[in-house]
Amino acid sequence: MASHRLRWTIPILAGLFLGVALLTSVGIYVTTRRAAQVPDVAVAAQPDAPPPIDATPETALTITTDPAGASVRVDDADHGTSPVSLRIPKGRNVTIVVQRDGYEPTRQIVTLDHDKQAVTLTLRPIPVAPDAGTLAGSALPPRHVGSGGPKRNPGRGSAGSGSAANPKFNPDDAVGGD
Repeated sequence: MASHRLRWTIPILAGLFLGVALLTSVGIYVTTRRAAQVPDVAVAAQPDAPPPIDATPETALTITTDPAGASVRVDDADHGTSPVSLRIPKGRNVTIVVQRDGYEPTRQIVTLDHDKQAVTLTLRPIPVAPDAGTLAGSALPPRHVGSGGPKRNPGRGSAGSGSAANPKFNPDDAVGGD
């Protein structure tokens, strides 16, 4: 009978050993697979932590205009109407252009070398031309008017320094622009 017990003991122990090995392998497989599927959780920055080393220092740039409400462009990018606040990498040179209807466009190059910088640009009104009906306000050169009035056809007819019998051209009698 001892041989009968021994006969079943070895297969039972071998089965238990294989079962434990199988369960261990399945447990390891499931654990590693779930670990690969868990998303990374972002760690909140400590309030007293220094900024990351790769952070680029920036300048807080405030652009105002006199008068306010002018359109603002920085390095050919539109940034709305003044006043404007921007964050731009420190150490750069930027070209600021502001313009508003009725005013001459204004351009300024600024070097951003501080943590905070404020720029105020004053716009000049476009000069209004005086009344075009006066000689002083005319865009054309003044016309020479002789004692007999403007000469339409100098040297011919009764108006002019010459006469029909003696046609002479006098350049002082000529009317420019007709």
